[in-house]
Amino acid sequence: MLAESSFVQKQSAKVLVVDSQDTNRVLLTRILNSLAIEHVCGLADYQDFKSCFLSFIPDLIIIDIDAPCGSAEAIIEWLRCQPLGRLLPIVVSASRQDKGIDRALEKGANDYIQTPFITAQVAVRINNLMQYSNVDQVSSAKRKLLDQRLQRGTRALQLEILQRNKVEQELHFQAHHEYHSRLPNRIFLQKVLADVLKGGCNKSSFNNTLAIFHLHQFNEINNTLGHSRADEILVDMALRFSNLCQRHVEIVPLQYDQYDHTGSVALLDRTHFTIIIKDAQAYRLEDIIDQLLIDSSQPLQYQGMQIETPISVGFASAIVADDVTSWMRRAHVALEYAEQEKQQWAGYCEEADRYSKKKLTLVADLRNAIACNQGLFLHYQPQFNCHGGEISGVEVLLRWNHPVYGPLPADEIVALAEQTGLIQSLTHWVIVHAFSQHQKVLAAGFDLTLSVNLSTLNLWQERLLEDIAQHLEIYKIPAKQLILEVTETVLLKKPERSLEFLHCLTALGIRIALDDFGTGFSSLAYLKKMPVSELKIDRSFIQELCYSHEDQVIVASTIAMCQGLGIEVVAEGVEDKATQLKLETLGCDRLQGYFLAKPLLGEDLLLRLASGRD
Repeated sequence: MLAESSFVQKQSAKVLVVDSQDTNRVLLTRILNSLAIEHVCGLADYQDFKSCFLSFIPDLIIIDIDAPCGSAEAIIEWLRCQPLGRLLPIVVSASRQDKGIDRALEKGANDYIQTPFITAQVAVRINNLMQYSNVDQVSSAKRKLLDQRLQRGTRALQLEILQRNKVEQELHFQAHHEYHSRLPNRIFLQKVLADVLKGGCNKSSFNNTLAIFHLHQFNEINNTLGHSRADEILVDMALRFSNLCQRHVEIVPLQYDQYDHTGSVALLDRTHFTIIIKDAQAYRLEDIIDQLLIDSSQPLQYQGMQIETPISVGFASAIVADDVTSWMRRAHVALEYAEQEKQQWAGYCEEADRYSKKKLTLVADLRNAIACNQGLFLHYQPQFNCHGGEISGVEVLLRWNHPVYGPLPADEIVALAEQTGLIQSLTHWVIVHAFSQHQKVLAAGFDLTLSVNLSTLNLWQERLLEDIAQHLEIYKIPAKQLILEVTETVLLKKPERSLEFLHCLTALGIRIALDDFGTGFSSLAYLKKMPVSELKIDRSFIQELCYSHEDQVIVASTIAMCQGLGIEVVAEGVEDKATQLKLETLGCDRLQGYFLAKPLLGEDLLLRLASGRD
């Protein structure tokens, strides 16, 4: 609080303010007005300072260290050489880190104020300077009047400061809490997590787990009962979940710096509760989550209704060199995995993380491998005719020898390409290189079929049909020798468009093979719809064929059905002689597997074919 006695002030005290920031000049003017100083002149730079000083003749000067068009030090030095400025109070303003403050004080400045301005501090310092500065005496009546005005201004200023502090506290609370539930929000949680990680680094301990609980079907509640009732239900759920968490000492209260919260639950959004579990062994962590799931999944009573909301959980533990963003990301990935796999909860697993840094690296490397033809290559798996025993065709298998991660399987490569929009360029690369090799096979006098796997996404690409037809012509490959393998999942999405594309392929003379037959949900229905000329029995039915009666019945009935429909049958995964003989007895048309021949490079395939001819 300012002193009761007023400062000695001229009857018409004047203050010259130089500051490059408009907001600073406005704030200083307001503070000076509250101190009964009404004559304030403001400048944004030093360009017209000298002329303004000589015409305005101020009683106090406040100058910004960083104001443009001049130097604060030079201005102070000039003022101290002027008769009117020798004893004039000079205050400089600057940030706490500005080294120019010391130099300005050395040149003759009386005091300094720091930016951003603290209103009460600035008022006190200006008051002190004006009180003890060399100003003329005024009459006692005038002095008493000024005292009264100062006291009124000081009280008003103090009240304003209190009100502003109250508003700032409320704004801070609103910024860090969800409006309806009053629970800490994402911003609050991120600051808590940052403190947790900082503490973990100092102690070399990372026994903290972030768990995210997702309330399903909450949108249905919102749409059915309306926003206001849904908000009330959310508050009830938040209160119940917070109470449940208090039963477990491993769930830590949420706090950061000196801003504490009595609870331990944060609300990321309207459907995601979050907690932090500390120092819990794996079995105990699972017990806590299981118990919370059981308790929080109980129906909630609301206005005579029972509200049920299924819940799933994803959690991730902090790791060395972790940050808040990556920690929360891994917990969200675990939650997504749990929901995809229809599980109630799941912990983070890097193998299941399709957003990992490794995969981001692989995306860039795959794009470069396709464009520069580096690291990608093809293997050819021979297929043998059951009637004559000779090689009648080959299946193209994609391989990638990554410079860091080594050989990568085709399934991983294709999945990566599908997720990142590279499947079209990857399929084009396979077509070009497979057709080029097959041209050499045909030129050597071998009449083989060429089987190429297509992704489901390929069937929705407008240029693929044109691309295939164009390269068949370029490499002089008869369309009947090309077999494109697809799975029955091609009809799960956009079935009409997929069927239309398959019929366009068969119209060119290209044959369609249904791959992985028997592993889907409606194989016979798809077989009826699709223009299939070849069916490939999945290896899961072949591996135990000689020992499993059920597999024998399934394979035998499948072969008999295809014979009736005029569809050739290829068996994958033939790994021994007994299985080969069994399939031949059942009437299978073609076989492939490591027992018969391992996948070969193009040059090795030509050598194998040539040796068979000899």
